[in-house]
Amino acid sequence: MALSPGLKFVVGLLPTFLIPSALVYASLTVSKNQFGVNIPSWIVAILTIIARPVLFLAGMRYKRWVDQRAAAAHGAVLPTDVPISPWKVIAESEASIESGYPRTSVLSQ
Repeated sequence: MALSPGLKFVVGLLPTFLIPSALVYASLTVSKNQFGVNIPSWIVAILTIIARPVLFLAGMRYKRWVDQRAAAAHGAVLPTDVPISPWKVIAESEASIESGYPRTSVLSQ
Protein backbone atom coordinates (compact mmCIF):
# COMPACT_ATOMS: atom_id res chain seq x y z
CA MET A 1 0.00 0.00 0.00
CA ALA A 2 1.47 3.31 -1.08
CA LEU A 3 1.51 6.42 1.07
CA SER A 4 -0.68 9.32 0.07
CA PRO A 5 1.16 12.28 -1.51
CA GLY A 6 0.40 14.53 1.46
CA LEU A 7 1.74 12.07 3.99
CA LYS A 8 4.80 11.45 1.84
CA PHE A 9 5.41 15.21 1.72
CA VAL A 10 5.10 15.58 5.50
CA VAL A 11 7.42 12.62 6.11
CA GLY A 12 9.92 14.19 3.70
CA LEU A 13 9.85 17.44 5.69
CA LEU A 14 10.41 15.83 9.08
CA PRO A 15 14.23 15.70 8.86
CA THR A 16 14.32 19.40 8.02
CA PHE A 17 12.57 20.22 11.28
CA LEU A 18 13.86 17.44 13.53
CA ILE A 19 17.59 17.47 12.80
CA PRO A 20 18.36 21.00 14.12
CA SER A 21 16.41 20.34 17.31
CA ALA A 22 18.03 16.93 17.75
CA LEU A 23 21.50 18.43 17.30
CA VAL A 24 20.82 21.14 19.88
CA TYR A 25 19.44 18.63 22.34
CA ALA A 26 22.34 16.23 21.78
CA SER A 27 24.96 18.96 22.17
CA LEU A 28 23.35 20.19 25.40
CA THR A 29 23.17 16.63 26.73
CA VAL A 30 26.80 15.97 25.84
CA SER A 31 27.90 19.23 27.48
CA LYS A 32 25.96 18.24 30.61
CA ASN A 33 27.40 14.72 30.74
CA GLN A 34 30.98 15.40 29.62
CA PHE A 35 31.69 18.85 31.01
CA GLY A 36 29.33 18.99 33.97
CA VAL A 37 27.45 22.03 32.67
CA ASN A 38 24.19 22.18 34.60
CA ILE A 39 21.54 23.56 32.27
CA PRO A 40 17.95 23.72 33.55
CA SER A 41 15.53 21.52 31.62
CA TRP A 42 13.30 24.48 30.73
CA ILE A 43 16.23 26.15 28.94
CA VAL A 44 16.97 22.91 27.09
CA ALA A 45 13.32 22.72 26.01
CA ILE A 46 13.24 26.33 24.80
CA LEU A 47 16.54 26.04 22.91
CA THR A 48 15.41 22.79 21.32
CA ILE A 49 12.11 24.32 20.19
CA ILE A 50 13.58 27.53 18.76
CA ALA A 51 16.48 25.82 16.96
CA ARG A 52 14.66 25.64 13.62
CA PRO A 53 13.33 29.24 13.58
CA VAL A 54 16.78 30.54 14.52
CA LEU A 55 18.34 28.46 11.75
CA PHE A 56 15.78 29.85 9.29
CA LEU A 57 16.53 33.47 10.24
CA ALA A 58 20.27 32.88 10.16
CA GLY A 59 19.91 31.32 6.71
CA MET A 60 18.03 34.37 5.46
CA ARG A 61 20.75 36.68 6.79
CA TYR A 62 23.46 34.52 5.27
CA LYS A 63 21.74 34.46 1.86
CA ARG A 64 21.40 38.26 1.91
CA TRP A 65 25.10 38.59 2.80
CA VAL A 66 26.13 36.20 0.01
CA ASP A 67 23.96 38.09 -2.50
CA GLN A 68 25.48 41.43 -1.42
CA ARG A 69 29.00 40.07 -1.85
CA ALA A 70 28.20 38.62 -5.27
CA ALA A 71 26.65 41.92 -6.37
CA ALA A 72 29.66 43.87 -5.08
CA ALA A 73 32.01 41.53 -6.94
CA HIS A 74 30.23 42.56 -10.15
CA GLY A 75 30.18 46.25 -9.25
CA ALA A 76 26.46 46.27 -8.48
CA VAL A 77 24.29 46.87 -5.45
CA LEU A 78 21.11 45.11 -4.38
CA PRO A 79 17.86 47.04 -4.55
CA THR A 80 16.60 48.38 -1.27
CA ASP A 81 13.79 46.68 0.57
CA VAL A 82 10.36 48.25 0.87
CA PRO A 83 10.39 49.92 4.31
CA ILE A 84 6.76 49.08 5.07
CA SER A 85 5.03 45.75 5.59
CA PRO A 86 3.48 43.86 2.68
CA TRP A 87 0.06 44.09 4.36
CA LYS A 88 0.26 47.88 4.35
CA VAL A 89 1.24 47.89 0.66
CA ILE A 90 -1.78 45.73 -0.17
CA ALA A 91 -4.10 47.93 1.90
CA GLU A 92 -2.80 51.10 0.23
CA SER A 93 -3.17 49.52 -3.22
CA GLU A 94 -6.76 48.53 -2.50
CA ALA A 95 -7.59 51.98 -1.16
CA SER A 96 -6.07 53.69 -4.18
CA ILE A 97 -7.95 51.43 -6.60
CA GLU A 98 -11.22 52.08 -4.78
CA SER A 99 -10.64 55.84 -4.92
CA GLY A 100 -10.16 55.63 -8.68
CA TYR A 101 -6.51 56.73 -8.73
CA PRO A 102 -4.38 53.55 -8.63
CA ARG A 103 -1.05 55.28 -9.11
CA THR A 104 -1.34 57.57 -6.09
CA SER A 105 0.04 54.93 -3.71
CA VAL A 106 2.91 54.17 -6.11
CA LEU A 107 3.81 57.85 -6.57
CA SER A 108 3.71 58.63 -2.84
CA GLN A 109 6.56 56.21 -2.08
